Order: sequence, then structure tokens, then C-alpha cells
Amino acid sequence: LKPVASIVDSSFEMKGGRSILVVGADGRFAATNSTVKTAYHCQTRQSGEIELVDSSAQFLDLELGITAGDRRSAFRVKGESSLTTSAKASVGTNGKVDFEISGGTVTLPSVKLGTGSTGDGALILNGGKLETGQVTKGSGTGTLVGNGGTFVPTSTSAFVTGLDAAELGEQGLTVDSAYNQTLAQDFSSVSGVNGKLIFTGGKTLTVPEGRTVAATLV
Repeated sequence: LKPVASIVDSSFEMKGGRSILVVGADGRFAATNSTVKTAYHCQTRQSGEIELVDSSAQFLDLELGITAGDRRSAFRVKGESSLTTSAKASVGTNGKVDFEISGGTVTLPSVKLGTGSTGDGALILNGGKLETGQVTKGSGTGTLVGNGGTFVPTSTSAFVTGLDAAELGEQGLTVDSAYNQTLAQDFSSVSGVNGKLIFTGGKTLTVPEGRTVAATLV
């Protein structure tokens, strides 16, 4: 799609076993108060942007930042949106991408940042809720920023592990877990603020010796 496609108060469905929503270089797809569904991939390429506002979306999987290059693509979830996939979410498959959740609920089996060697994926939780089994990193670059969002682990696996950086803002990251968890990732505060890591759900968070949380642990 190039350059811009927007839907408001609508339903957008691509049927067929190989139906793919692709937003290419300089393209933008925005859905407001709408429903979006494809039977296969949802992809962004260099500088392509997807934005959901008060909308629901369902895909087989996410392949964000699928092409290498210097320009970042973006996927933003806002308002009371819901986003669901039945398979993987690759954030920074080969290129650079920001996956920003500032509202709504995102439900994914797992999230891999910086999947390929040239991939650079940033997961930004500024609000809303991310429900997933685990956030990991491939052979590229992977960064997590938590500043007001909620992370709901859906498995007993370490909820975040192997990232290049995990940064906490003043609003912090809330981890609402139904499972006991062992911290497998160092966390730091965003420069100039005292970040917070908030663990809720009535279970236990174990911080192993040598693991660093350079922020307030609640």
C-alpha cells in the first residue's frame, strides 16, 4: 500500500490462504473503529506504518521490518484496540521497526526482536496490555522500553530474555503474572528518570545473583 490507506467505521477482510497485508516504503495503513483481518501475514517494509485506533485486528502472524535498510517502519496500537495472531510475531525481521503499544490488548504466542542479523526491533510498552509467552531476541538487535504498559506472561518461561537493552520509564512496566517468574534479563532506567518494574499477580519474582535491576522494583 502506498502512500496512504485509511478505514473508519469499517470492516477490512482479505480472504484466501495466502492473503497478506503489506505496507511498503513510505506507505501508511490506518484503521479507526474498524475490523481488520487477513488469513496470512501482516508485514511492514522500510518506513511503512500501520496504526490501529479503537480497532480489532487478527492475522496469522506479524513480520515487521521485513526488508533491510536505514529507515524504520512502525506498528502502533492505540485506544481500545485488540490485536491477535495465532503464530509468531517477528519485530525487526531484517530491517528496523518500532512496535508501540499505548492502549488496548495485544495477544501473541511469542515475540522475537531483531530476528535476522540486520534486524533491529524495538518493543515499546507505553500503555495497554501485552499478553505473550516470552519476548526474546534473534541474531539482530532487540530493545524493550516499558513506560506505562502491562506485560502478562502466558507461560512459565522467562518473560523477557536475551535482549540488548530493557529500559524502564517513570511510569514503569507492570508484569501481571499468574506464574512464579525468575528474572532472566537486566533492566535499567531510561536516562534521567527513576524507572519502575512492578510485579503483580500474587506470585514470586526471583532475581538471581548477578542479575541487575537499575530501577525501583515493586
